[in-house]
Amino acid sequence: MTDAVFALDNDWRFTYLNVRAEDVLGADASELVGERVWDAFPEARDSTFYREYHRAVSEQEPVSFEEYYEPLETWFSVRAFPSETGLTVYFRDVTEERDRRVELERERERLGVRERFDAVFTAVPALGSKASNVGDFEARLVDRVQRVDGIHSARFDRFAAGDGTERATRCAGTLAFDSGTPAAFDEAAEQRTVTRVPIAETGVERYDALSATLVFVPVALADRFHGVLTLAVDESVHEHAAATLFERLGAAVGSVVENVARRERCRSIADAFDRADVGMYLVDETDDLAWANQTFAEYVGIDRADAVGRDHERFVDEQLDAVLEDTDRLADALLASDRGATDGSEARLARVSESYDRDERVLEHTAHSVEVGRFDGGTAHAFEDVSDRVDAEESLAEIE
Repeated sequence: MTDAVFALDNDWRFTYLNVRAEDVLGADASELVGERVWDAFPEARDSTFYREYHRAVSEQEPVSFEEYYEPLETWFSVRAFPSETGLTVYFRDVTEERDRRVELERERERLGVRERFDAVFTAVPALGSKASNVGDFEARLVDRVQRVDGIHSARFDRFAAGDGTERATRCAGTLAFDSGTPAAFDEAAEQRTVTRVPIAETGVERYDALSATLVFVPVALADRFHGVLTLAVDESVHEHAAATLFERLGAAVGSVVENVARRERCRSIADAFDRADVGMYLVDETDDLAWANQTFAEYVGIDRADAVGRDHERFVDEQLDAVLEDTDRLADALLASDRGATDGSEARLARVSESYDRDERVLEHTAHSVEVGRFDGGTAHAFEDVSDRVDAEESLAEIE
């Protein structure tokens, strides 16, 4: 397409316009020739047009630039060439071209933001796997999120109750509110919806001027609410990160919080069982020894690492046989429990023979079916040290 062209003399008066220039400017050449360009188009004063045209004439060097002209609602690509008699200007409408470039740039930025969030989605489960407890996960999460380009600071307020009725009891991160939580924070917690507010309108201490917006992300999974993740983001993240991205982040964090909390509870339970006065081990539904506590290992003088994972029948035949007196009778009872041939309520006595790695003792064995959780279909075996009771009974029998 032919460029629009007009020429100006040294007094900035039009001396020539081609047909294309007339079409673009919406004026006839007969109306403009002889008129000063700044009078015909006063909005061009104090603009790039004015500055660049004057620079071309004063320096006697060609100039080129793009600029928006508000009255015509048009972006122009301009090349201006000075001469002894004035200035010749070539220009064309690049509005559609520029719009396409802007949209491509916006799409590139959207994809960039999406990739950064995808990296966080991938990292969150790994952070949970490495965390020793929920508080450790929260600290790791805030540190990881703050390293995302466009997120300048963050904090995670953990709520005490899963239904969100209790206020935050713990906060991870350095982002601080001057006086209480902002209204948008409370809305995110109460409505379980992502909210945003310009950071300058909140009571955030020492906020970074690059952070344009605070985003409050409810951390929840299904109907279980765990807290609010607050992010101080720049304009790019604010503009290009859809609410669904933040919602996915909140759900991903909520899932890991639950997993880490569940692991903490299981660890606490396991620790409690490990320290129990009763020796215990579990046989899974495939008849393998799945777990044993330290008390049982001490009772019978074995290394748990050598026992866990072994077939239960082989464990009884090869390891307990050397430890227990009357092994055959107890072995039949142990294996019968696994096969469900007994109701598990009958107590059986087994005597542990003394050796360098164990004391002589009398154990009372009971077995119960496991009907819930990870070991559903298996059997729990318990061994209580009843040596004192048996000794007392034997002493009483001798007296009688």
